[in-house]
Amino acid sequence: NEEIEFKTYEIPLYVQGKTVYEDNSTEPAQSLIQEIDTWVSDVKKAIENAKEVNPNVKAECISIDVISSCSRLRNTGDWEGKTWNELSKGRADVVYNILKNKLVEAGVDISPNIEKILRGGENGDGSSGPDPAKKFVFDSGKKTSNMSYSKTGGDRLTGPDKDRFVGEYGKLLDTQEESHQYKYCAANAVIIMKLDFENEEPLQPEVIYDTGFSLVLKPSYYSKPIKRLKNVKGRYKPKGGSNRTTTHKKKRSIFGNKRATCPAYG
Repeated sequence: NEEIEFKTYEIPLYVQGKTVYEDNSTEPAQSLIQEIDTWVSDVKKAIENAKEVNPNVKAECISIDVISSCSRLRNTGDWEGKTWNELSKGRADVVYNILKNKLVEAGVDISPNIEKILRGGENGDGSSGPDPAKKFVFDSGKKTSNMSYSKTGGDRLTGPDKDRFVGEYGKLLDTQEESHQYKYCAANAVIIMKLDFENEEPLQPEVIYDTGFSLVLKPSYYSKPIKRLKNVKGRYKPKGGSNRTTTHKKKRSIFGNKRATCPAYG
């Protein structure tokens, strides 16, 4: 087989904004679903381009890396009491499984040793934007002047805004609309393209004829046919010390020294 240079493709995905995830949920929203569909199209295009070079190319995913944001609002609903880090890793896990299933549908093999990386954020790393203010306006128009908040997303805390865990990550936001810009999901899949020799039949030797006991294979060299040698005359003295000269025909092997130099006997 010819030496094949394996090609590695990295297919990135990134989306941010209001409709990345449903609030307090791991379910992808509209923009993330659309971005995943575009991502799958990029994967299929990479495979098609590789198959144009050689139709025996197959694709294998060896790594999927996903990172998702969480909301700086305190978790509620199914995520009541859980941390922001747990929510963001839960979101990343959902996206990971969606991407993996989409790859299989697109004809990509999943490596048995695939590297699965899920990254989550937590309050204090700045990944999900500033903390909401105690006085806060939701998308529904509802206003609150005594909003609960938390350092982790799970524990409910109370107190004045100046005592909040804000740190270096910006001012307190006044509306939910302002916080939507910090929603995001980023992912990257590493896919390798390689030739598939598993379904190819190995090369077979060419048989000239079968003697019944062995196979004679076609030689890879060329040699001229051996000509039969003519008998030559030789002169020699017979035993017994006679000085009589006699003409004698000396026979030589029809092969002579040819066989010793023949490539087949080398």
